[in-house]
Amino acid sequence: MSTRIFGTIRMKRGEEVRVGVIGAGAIGLLLASAYEQEGADVMVFTRRPAQACRLNKEGIRVDGLLSYTAEVKANTTNEAIPMSFDLLIVAVKSYDVATALQSFFQKNMAVRQWLFIQNGMSHLDIISSLQGDIYVAGVEYGVKKSTDTCVEVTGLGRIRVAPFRLFTTESFVETSFLQIERACHYKEMLEDKLIVNVCINPLTALLGVKNGALLTEPSYKQAMRTIFREAISVLNRDADWLMLWRRVVSVCQKTSDNTSSMRADYEVGRRLETEAIMGYLLKEADRKKKAAPCIAFLSHLLVNRNDH
Repeated sequence: MSTRIFGTIRMKRGEEVRVGVIGAGAIGLLLASAYEQEGADVMVFTRRPAQACRLNKEGIRVDGLLSYTAEVKANTTNEAIPMSFDLLIVAVKSYDVATALQSFFQKNMAVRQWLFIQNGMSHLDIISSLQGDIYVAGVEYGVKKSTDTCVEVTGLGRIRVAPFRLFTTESFVETSFLQIERACHYKEMLEDKLIVNVCINPLTALLGVKNGALLTEPSYKQAMRTIFREAISVLNRDADWLMLWRRVVSVCQKTSDNTSSMRADYEVGRRLETEAIMGYLLKEADRKKKAAPCIAFLSHLLVNRNDH
């Protein structure tokens, strides 16, 4: 891969660089604020008109380990107006990717680069039909949304970005306000993130604990190691086990006081990303004739959580 593809467009105030963010959760707001601080013209697309209204009036406040305020424009996805973007970031749940993009397919939208930030790998088929250069990413920052306009950074980490499909040799639009690490192989990078997700999210949801408890409670840590061993076996990543386990532990430590997204969804009865995370691994296990009984059991418990 050429060096130019992974070059960086550095922005200055007044420069015409347009960045759109679909999804106004913790990660979406953090990225929107970082690109605004870099000097980009940022538009955030929300699901709720009330949140869009507040963002237009108040901007985004970032607290915690990072601290600043960003002024952004906001609109709803249903009212997305025709415009062009140098970078369009999609930061919604994996099962919402198709719905979030639907209004954009129906508009005269010109997107030079896409960046998708989802758990799991089930959305890859959907994004492959898009026009423009496509990147995928994994976020290892600890971030919590306090209000519709405020996020708290509880753990500093990195954002790993890899090309999914490139038509051009144009540089990736990047921000220096967050630590971005560029990877060459998207599949391996997403597998790394998938392993972290499957080790942390299901257990914290079912046990009702914060991420750090998986390291401090011996029985929880043992359960996490069992899930880890099944996941790396299914993905044929046994040779990388030490590096991958250290990554799981590192993410747990950096987000020790965080409530995982799956636990938050579980506790309020929202739809869970079981298909994107555990479903993908179980399909791979079936295809490769490998056993993953613990992952299957956790998936069963989560999918049937409302049964009596």
